[in-house]
Amino acid sequence: MIFGAGTYVFFDEITRRAIRIKAFDVPVEISVPVGQGFYTMSPGEKAPNGDTERLIGGRWVSTPPAPSTFHRYDWAREEWVFDQARALAALADYRWQKESGGTTWRDWPVHTDRDSRAAALAELINLQTGVRNEQEAWKFADGEFRVLSNDDFIDMYAAAVAFVRRCFACEALCQTRIASGEYDIETMWAQEWGKL
Repeated sequence: MIFGAGTYVFFDEITRRAIRIKAFDVPVEISVPVGQGFYTMSPGEKAPNGDTERLIGGRWVSTPPAPSTFHRYDWAREEWVFDQARALAALADYRWQKESGGTTWRDWPVHTDRDSRAAALAELINLQTGVRNEQEAWKFADGEFRVLSNDDFIDMYAAAVAFVRRCFACEALCQTRIASGEYDIETMWAQEWGKL
């Protein structure tokens, strides 16, 4: 194809995103790759931003600021669209961070990550089978060993399990709110956590 002197924006025909800008002082013959189109810029026209503008209906359309990181721009509708799947994935990650971040029992920090819960479950089995002595030390999340009776150990273990279950319950409540279009995960979490 022969291009006359001028400035051209080559764009992806599917996404309508600018790929590159070429300026020619004299007519040139170049081939346009399959799947690409071109737009002839007017003299003095500002070059499009390939990250935030798309060619829609013969004009470069710029996106307004995104409402959240959970929105994607729908170029056909020229509006931000809530990406529920992305928000749900972020919520699951947030719940995992909370779930594995630990809790407190009698003002002592308790590990609640999966490995620590597995170790505590093994100790509970030791207790139930008579392997654990009545007064044995348990290492807490602050690195301190504290002597616990068997009843205290059961109570501490139950508190850790209840905390993890509460994290999953909170996630379920937040999922319902995300399904209705809400996306501020930290605020939702704090509100729902307070209700549990």
